[in-house]
Amino acid sequence: MSADGISDLIAWIEAGGGFVGFHPATDTFHGENDDVTPYVGMIGGEFVHHGAQFPGIVRVADAGHPTMKSVEDSWKIMDEWYLFKNVAKDQLHVLALMDPGEERAKQEVYDIAPYPIAWCRELGSGRVLYNAMGHREDVWDHEMFQAWVGDTIEWAAGEGEAAAAPNWGDVVP
Repeated sequence: MSADGISDLIAWIEAGGGFVGFHPATDTFHGENDDVTPYVGMIGGEFVHHGAQFPGIVRVADAGHPTMKSVEDSWKIMDEWYLFKNVAKDQLHVLALMDPGEERAKQEVYDIAPYPIAWCRELGSGRVLYNAMGHREDVWDHEMFQAWVGDTIEWAAGEGEAAAAPNWGDVVP
């Protein structure tokens, strides 16, 4: 996509469009060094790396959000768990965290506190949601994940309240 295409996409979202990005959506349109590109600024963060796949624990950060009504807290599922840089902490509404659990002792990169893996935000009159899950086919085949995708699409299409006030400081350890 050209620079004009990216700016057109962002303008469309700001005018009331909805954007949903899954797993690799933060691993695209990177800037030079640590420059935050307009796309990375829009989606709210940028993939930096991941370790080996493992069963992570999904911790629901906002059970009352319309996109989270189908997601059970403490859901343990195998996936490739991205880690991020250039995260717009002051602009994001965190929906779910990934808790590495026992993996902290196995992979140094995951010897960290639970961190956001799903977030949303308003951008102008539009809505943006990112979910880091979805590397594996069995994630996409999981009934709970499929319901989550459906709830996410409805929210991004403008159904219900946005409920996207930044909450990073309240829910991220």
